[in-house]
Amino acid sequence: MLNQIMKEYLDANSKNDVHLLLEEAILSVPTSNPIQPKDPRNDWEVINDPQRLIKEYTFSAGRGLIDFVNEILLYQEEVGHHAKLTVEDTKVTIEVYTHGIESITELDSEYARTSDDIYRDVATYSAEEGNV
Repeated sequence: MLNQIMKEYLDANSKNDVHLLLEEAILSVPTSNPIQPKDPRNDWEVINDPQRLIKEYTFSAGRGLIDFVNEILLYQEEVGHHAKLTVEDTKVTIEVYTHGIESITELDSEYARTSDDIYRDVATYSAEEGNV
């Protein structure tokens, strides 16, 4: 659509060097966006009855697991949206959904994104501290 608008504008004006350069640049703009947003649920499993997101995080050192759980608990309190956390040996499993509608909402997608961010941060910090 922008290509058509700019083409009509450029056609209506004189074809000096600046207009020719602009026309070439505008007409070469792709019509579709090659960058697609990443769905935070791509590596989260969707389970039904009720529909919810679930993911398991694995840790090689106890300190990383403790830091991860602490950060998740702080996040939950901050946003007022809580998930089921299961801690077993070196694994933490998170199940999240919006209880009021028994389904996945944007709150749950944001929880998934944040959980993944926290996991990456803890893994980086643990590696820097030699707790891998």
